[in-house]
Amino acid sequence: MTRAAVLEDPTAPDWTAQALAVLTELAAQDGRPINSDTLIAHGVPLPPRSAMWGNLFGQAARARIIRKVDYRPSARPSRRGGSSYTWQGCSA
Repeated sequence: MTRAAVLEDPTAPDWTAQALAVLTELAAQDGRPINSDTLIAHGVPLPPRSAMWGNLFGQAARARIIRKVDYRPSARPSRRGGSSYTWQGCSA
């Protein structure tokens, strides 16, 4: 299914590529937990649409770069306690 051109975000592929590169690098490290706050702390900007976080982590999980290790309500006020998974690199 295609989307109307007006809905396409030209920055989305760049954001996804940048975020996935940082996520992959962090996942290869010492097994520390990873979430969106971790990526932000390592220089990844907020995505053009907040739903892109889920797609990013889902893509990395399907590629077996990361795996879910915990679930808790988000501590960010903007999320109002929404679901927040913690991930870890599969090599850890």
